[in-house]
Amino acid sequence: MGKVAIAACVAVLALTLGAAGPSRAQTPSQGAVGTMNGHPMTRAGKLSGEPIYNAQGQQIGTLEETLIDPSGGPAMVVLSPSNGGKRRVLPVTNITHQNGKMVTQLELERMHEFDWNTFYGGGGG
Repeated sequence: MGKVAIAACVAVLALTLGAAGPSRAQTPSQGAVGTMNGHPMTRAGKLSGEPIYNAQGQQIGTLEETLIDPSGGPAMVVLSPSNGGKRRVLPVTNITHQNGKMVTQLELERMHEFDWNTFYGGGGG
């Protein structure tokens, strides 16, 4: 992926997630949320493994993967449910940051199931 596509991906993801919180220097050992020149930013490379919460504040799963659309921006995230159920996929636009946590208003049961075999052309839908 080219530098322009990566920069676009990070910029779109940061704007979409609307990260909030205090400004502080980010090092590789710190989390995904921070600021740069006063602007909220999210480190796309740090999103895998981050918990995702529902509107009631309960962790519903962890972000497994970010799927990039043909224009180079993040479109969907793959969620591994905490209950051990099938993977789910939801649009990045359905995730916000609230008090430093990634939150979705979408209920797990309303998210589409996701299967890597289907993603790579193994059939099904």
